[in-house]
Amino acid sequence: MAERADVAVINATLERFNETGEPAWELYSADVTFKTRGDLGDSDVFHGHEGLGRALRGFRDVWGESISLELAGVLGPGEPLIADLRIALRGAKSGVELKVEEAWALWLGDGKITRIEQYGSRQQAIDALGLELESQTVPSDVEELVRFGYEWFNREREPPPVWHPDGEFINSRDDPDHATHRGIEAIRTQRQGWLDAYPDLRVEPLEVRANGEKVFVWARFSGHGADSGAPMEMELAHVATTEGGRLRRVEEFFDRAEAMEAAGLAP
Repeated sequence: MAERADVAVINATLERFNETGEPAWELYSADVTFKTRGDLGDSDVFHGHEGLGRALRGFRDVWGESISLELAGVLGPGEPLIADLRIALRGAKSGVELKVEEAWALWLGDGKITRIEQYGSRQQAIDALGLELESQTVPSDVEELVRFGYEWFNREREPPPVWHPDGEFINSRDDPDHATHRGIEAIRTQRQGWLDAYPDLRVEPLEVRANGEKVFVWARFSGHGADSGAPMEMELAHVATTEGGRLRRVEEFFDRAEAMEAAGLAP
C-alpha cells in the first residue's frame, strides 16, 4: 500500500482545490513540474508554482470554476505513486457537464509534491513509465488476486497486470467462437471483442471460491448493445489457475456444476 502520509498529502491538495479553487501551494515544492496528457494532443510541461498556476488558469478558461477532483485510489508503494482521479467538469460557455477518469503519476519528497504527470488511465501511466508488476499493489491472496483482476478490467478496459505473459483465456466449449487465447495481446484482442459489442460492459464476480491455486468465479456480465442499446445480462463461470501470484489460465463455463468440478470443488 502507498504510505499513509503521502496519501494524506494528495487528499489535502484535492480538498483545498475543491474548496477554494486554488492549489495548496505549501504542499507543492517550489520547483514542481506538471506534465499534461499526451494522448489528446501535444503534451505541455509547466514548471514551478507559476507554471502550475498558468496550467490551472488554462483549464479554467475552458471549464470555468466547475472542476472537481475525487481520489478514487492510489497505486503504490514506490515512486511514482499512481493516483486514480474522478474529475467532474462543466463547460464555461456551453454548460455541458462531463465526468472523466484519469490517472496522475505523482512524485513526493519531504511531504510535498515535486512532480506530476497526467495520463488518461492507470494502464497508460504504467506503460509510459515502464512500471513493473512488483511495484504495484497486487494482492497475494488468490481470491483477492482474482477480484483485483475484475476490478481492473472494469476500470481500465484492459487485461489486468496480474496475467502471466504466457497466460491463456479459454472461452466456453459451448461458445461458437470457442478458442484458446494465449498471451497478453491475444487476451486483449478477445476482451476488445466484448467491448466492441457492449461498450459499457461490466463483469461482476458474484461468488469467488479458492481451492489451492484454482479459483472458481460465478460472474455476472451486464451492458448494452453497441448498435441496439438493448440491455444484456448473463451469468457464467470462470475457473482461474494461478501460478506464482499471477493468472496462468482462465477457462469459461456456461455450466456451474462443470466449472466447480474443474476447480475441484463440491457443488
